[in-house]
Amino acid sequence: MVHVLKATKIRIYKQLLQDGVFVLKKDFEGHHEETGVPNLHCYILVRSLKDRGFLEEIFNWGFTYYYLNKEGCEYLKTKLGISADNVIPKTFKASNVNFISKEEDEEERPRRQFNKGGRTGERDGRNKRGVGRGTRREGEEAAKEEGAAETAQGNQETPAQE
Repeated sequence: MVHVLKATKIRIYKQLLQDGVFVLKKDFEGHHEETGVPNLHCYILVRSLKDRGFLEEIFNWGFTYYYLNKEGCEYLKTKLGISADNVIPKTFKASNVNFISKEEDEEERPRRQFNKGGRTGERDGRNKRGVGRGTRREGEEAAKEEGAAETAQGNQETPAQE
């Protein structure tokens, strides 16, 4: 049986009452990041609160999330000696975030248009392998045109020099 100090209990209870949720990594050898208490002590206290019905547990990818319910909030207030009714966990407070509905979002941002050709159809006059006027081919044609222009200029200048 593990004995947990009273100061450690108070630290964990305050953190739980402040946030309303307690995240615990499935590693009993390390320390909890927010409280600095060993994970084993946190696990024992939180498991005890869960067994009494004060917390709800959700496990996901090596982390366990414990959510405080109303009965648990009242229990922690009495355990910590807090008589004020204005002490409310962050998870109980309403958020002021305005969520944009899907219809409003679509009005602001136009939908992306897909080609009608499908996977094997043509896109912009090219087939799916990109055969056609690629950048390398355009560069070669431009070089040939520049070379032809230079030779034309050279041919025009040579008769004038004679």
